[in-house]
Amino acid sequence: MGVKYGQQQATNDWRRTFNKELQEELGLAPVTSYIKGQRLQWFGHIMRRSEEETIRAVIEWQPEGKRPRGRPRKRWLDIIEEDLKTVGVKEWKEIIQDREKWRDIALAEKTLIEL
Repeated sequence: MGVKYGQQQATNDWRRTFNKELQEELGLAPVTSYIKGQRLQWFGHIMRRSEEETIRAVIEWQPEGKRPRGRPRKRWLDIIEEDLKTVGVKEWKEIIQDREKWRDIALAEKTLIEL
């Protein structure tokens, strides 16, 4: 394995290393996948709490009244559902109560290498 990063020996020049190159070289998942996995992990923690908890009420809250014109704003729950689609989970409301299965889903999202 030759020197790819840092100072080049032949030309004595420095070369910038991009994240994509390091991820491919080391076989790492992107940071965004790890953040999505952490978000799913925290979501599971919140949704296993009782329904009277304030944080759960905030996540499940549906605003009433008329919406403003234009595209509807994304809710946090919408982003979570998009993250779950990338892993292939559809019925998350039943799975979320099983800690082991949910932990496996969060780990799958953390280690997902997006194309």
